[in-house]
Amino acid sequence: MAEGVAEPGEPTLEDCTKALQDGRDKANKISAKSLSRYFAERFLQNAEAEAGNGEFDGCLEYAEKAIDEIDNRWHWLAPGETFRVMTPTGYMELRGDDR
Repeated sequence: MAEGVAEPGEPTLEDCTKALQDGRDKANKISAKSLSRYFAERFLQNAEAEAGNGEFDGCLEYAEKAIDEIDNRWHWLAPGETFRVMTPTGYMELRGDDR
């Protein structure tokens, strides 16, 4: 089959783009200080990387993980807990007291 053409039933760039947009839309509806949003955004970054490599099934898998994280809030912080991560612009800190 020609390069860039999906076989029947195989995910396409269009499928991946839609899944990424759905994930971003859901992530944007919860607080930027939510630990689940942080993890969902990492899944979406992985989905974009998979799409960039032409791995649309991997893209959909990561986008689904992002949506599941947002819907179920698998990651959370108890009051007083802190999650700290280094970013290119410095440290980001999320606290269980923030909503």
